[in-house]
Amino acid sequence: MMAQPPSYNREKNFADDFGNETDHSALNAELDRASNSINDIRTNLAILQADDGKLRPAVVTADSISEELRVSLVEGVVMDAQSMLDKSLVAANASSASAQEAKLSEERAVDSSVKAVNSAKEAAESAKALSLAINADWNATVGPAKILNRPDLSVVATSGCYDDLTGKPDNLATDDDIAVLQEEIAKKGVPVGTVEYFATTTPPAGYLKADGAAVGRETYPDLYAAIGTTFGEGDGSTTFNLPDLIDRFAQGSDTPGQKLEAGLPNISGTLPSVKFGVVLGSASGAFNSQSGASSELLASGGSGKRVNTDFVASRSNPIYGASETVQPPALTLLPCIKAFDAAINPGLIDITELANDVADLSANKLDKTINGAAVKYVIETYNDGANWYRKWSDGWLEQGGIRLKTTNYPVEDFTLIVPFKNVNYYALCSYCSDTLLDSNIGHVSAYQLSNTVIRLIRALLNSAVLWYACGQGE
Repeated sequence: MMAQPPSYNREKNFADDFGNETDHSALNAELDRASNSINDIRTNLAILQADDGKLRPAVVTADSISEELRVSLVEGVVMDAQSMLDKSLVAANASSASAQEAKLSEERAVDSSVKAVNSAKEAAESAKALSLAINADWNATVGPAKILNRPDLSVVATSGCYDDLTGKPDNLATDDDIAVLQEEIAKKGVPVGTVEYFATTTPPAGYLKADGAAVGRETYPDLYAAIGTTFGEGDGSTTFNLPDLIDRFAQGSDTPGQKLEAGLPNISGTLPSVKFGVVLGSASGAFNSQSGASSELLASGGSGKRVNTDFVASRSNPIYGASETVQPPALTLLPCIKAFDAAINPGLIDITELANDVADLSANKLDKTINGAAVKYVIETYNDGANWYRKWSDGWLEQGGIRLKTTNYPVEDFTLIVPFKNVNYYALCSYCSDTLLDSNIGHVSAYQLSNTVIRLIRALLNSAVLWYACGQGE
């Protein structure tokens, strides 16, 4: 590109005074500048006229190159174009595949949406059916529950109210509750009544030595329920016997409890009789007559026959000779029987479950408080038909009974069934006959002589007296 000539602008106002510069020199300078600008324009116009219709130097055209170079350049351009076209086709195919995949994805999405709608519809129908089942008659749920192999819905499940549950336990833990808990605990260990041997000198927790001892039926109710009087009746009422395995081997049997004493088979045999030097018959059993010239029986002081006889026990029973000893090799251990369930390995106890069980029992135990006051309950009772007593949880003691005529003396001292803590207790008495007239009742009184003795004073010597005392027990 040619350079543009500089623009011309007049720099001076010739009406002005230029000082040391004369007017004609200033005018000449301005004209020189204008002349230079015109000359530059002329030069550019000449260049334009010279270049009109001609190429600038270093410009290449198709006519200025050889045919071979032109063909080569054309082939390169065509190849580049073909390569670009191939790439475009690949891109187009990929785009088409993507579009197809997108279409399939869209179809799958639509199908999933349809299935989701159907699932939602089925869920809604199931929820509706369940709602109808819960709100329907109770018996209507039993059939479907059995078909599905599920337990029947309870009243609580259908109503949602615990108060509707029949047979629910009351607020107090009963003996049945405790029995059920003990039964569940027993299922997790060795059953009561199991006989085991231990390499210790004392039985482990929950076991008793199997030595035939008599133990209380009420003390070990589970063991008594398991074996009863199989190994002995004890005293016949309050005790029973444990199996006795001391110095005994256990032997399998359909009838446990039989004691088999030590014994061996009998050994038998016969020797023939001898008459006048002649042996009559042959030996049998464990005996055997030996034959030979030496068999002679010699009469005293004379000559005769001699009979030689040997003895082998195995001839009578093959058990003999099969062993060198009646006592087989043995190792002594302590025989024990499982009597009750006890925590042998605390590491195996589920502390959380045990704590929950204890909490449940504690919440239902009798020693509660009502309005801040502890509830009292009876912890021990006694009654022999004539006298009785009751002990309470707070130590309070009640006792009473009937005193028949024992002497002709109006004063009678007798010992209490259970002693009180001190003499600060109450004693009362009255005649036990309701047929006496008021005028015939007479005087009767009772007072405490000590914490163990009461004195009765009565006017009617032939009448029985009812007595009662209460106070703090020991």
